[in-house]
Amino acid sequence: MLPVEKSAPNRRNLLIGALVLLLLVGLVVAVPLLNNGDDGDGGEPTAGTSASAAAPPAPSESTSPSAPAASASASPTPSASPSASGLTLPAGWRLYTGPNGFKVPIPENFQARVGRDNVVLYEVGGSRRVLFVQWTPSPKPDAYADWKGQEPYRASRVRGYKLVGITKCDPYFRTCADWDWLETRNGDTRFHVRNRGVATASNRGFALRWEVPAKDWDANLANWEIITKGFVPDRRN
Repeated sequence: MLPVEKSAPNRRNLLIGALVLLLLVGLVVAVPLLNNGDDGDGGEPTAGTSASAAAPPAPSESTSPSAPAASASASPTPSASPSASGLTLPAGWRLYTGPNGFKVPIPENFQARVGRDNVVLYEVGGSRRVLFVQWTPSPKPDAYADWKGQEPYRASRVRGYKLVGITKCDPYFRTCADWDWLETRNGDTRFHVRNRGVATASNRGFALRWEVPAKDWDANLANWEIITKGFVPDRRN
């Protein structure tokens, strides 16, 4: 018997079925390729990571922070107030509390920029005064010897460095020494810097660095006394 020849419609149905099968196989292969690597790499930044939302960097040791566009704080109150140390603060001053709990008097128009182990307290307007406070859990036993050891290297870190002197403080916490120098900033402005190193406890040391344009140094000595006498560390023993 001769084989029965398939009709044209049957052949057409077989061809359509084969084409559909090929398309399905291609789709199975293509879908994983579309999803490959789609885990956020190289995409839009996540919330909070844009440059406009980032905190401003702390100023370097050789430069004072530039004042923000915001206006100065409200006018100082005429009445005086007591500080945590018992010192009565003059009008126009307030007590600042640091992130680790230390307290220090500052003028009303100062603002804070907090770092990992330091705070920059800087003047908005005025003469660009700065109080830089830094702390450590491993203080040196002799602040005077520590500053003497560091002093030769300071000239490489600031412009126009000139040593004024390194002196021991009057009995003040466990150890205390002041390191004074001059440096040049903002073109040709000379700044007088006093860096007071103290160990307030076996596991806490501070540096309080008062930075003032040299021409205004003498006029600010009374302010330095308010700062240092009103300073209260977070640890003391």
